[in-house]
Amino acid sequence: MILGIVLMNLVSSYLLVSKEPVEILENAYKNGEIQNPIEALILLEKARSAQHIGPKLIGLMILSFVIPFGISGLAYYFAPRILSSYIFYWGDYISLYDKRKNLELVAKLKVAKAETE
Repeated sequence: MILGIVLMNLVSSYLLVSKEPVEILENAYKNGEIQNPIEALILLEKARSAQHIGPKLIGLMILSFVIPFGISGLAYYFAPRILSSYIFYWGDYISLYDKRKNLELVAKLKVAKAETE
C-alpha cells in the first residue's frame, strides 16, 4: 500500500497539473485582452475550473491500489517456485532441479562477466 501511495504522489504531479491555464492567460495578455491583475486572476481561475481532472484522478487512484496488489500476487505466485524452502532431490524432480541450478549458474556467470567488462 505504501508503494501505491508513493506512486500516486510521484505520478499525480505529472498527470494532474496542466499548463493550459497559464498558456491561456499568457495569450490573452499578449493579445491585449487583459488590462489589470484582477482580470488576469479571474481568467486564470476560470481556466482552472474548466479543467476536468476527475477521470485522471480516478484512474490514478485505481492504479495505486492495483499495482501493489499485483506485485504482491506475483511475488506470492513466483516465490515458492524460485525460492523453495526445501528440496526433494529424487525421482523425476532431479532433472528439473539440475536444469534450474544450471540456469542460475549461467545467469550468475553472465552477471559476473558483465561486471568485469
